[in-house]
Amino acid sequence: MKELRLCRGCPGSGKTRLAKKMMDEEGAVVFNNDDLLTDNGVYKWDEDRALLAHWINQRLVANAMRQGVPLIVLDNTNLWPYH
Repeated sequence: MKELRLCRGCPGSGKTRLAKKMMDEEGAVVFNNDDLLTDNGVYKWDEDRALLAHWINQRLVANAMRQGVPLIVLDNTNLWPYH
């Protein structure tokens, strides 16, 4: 069985902690836009880079699905219905 789980919620609501728990306990592969905005462990917000990170993550998730990854977790706010 293959599964895609979307973590959805406001910043600071525990999405990343839950995603890491799923990774540790269930072997989930986790994708997070913030990971793509971090340089040497320091988060750096930049609107242009954020849009690029969103696009890259969409492609990474699609590739993981095509490769048959059994459990994928998308750890982002996912607050807008079109995301």
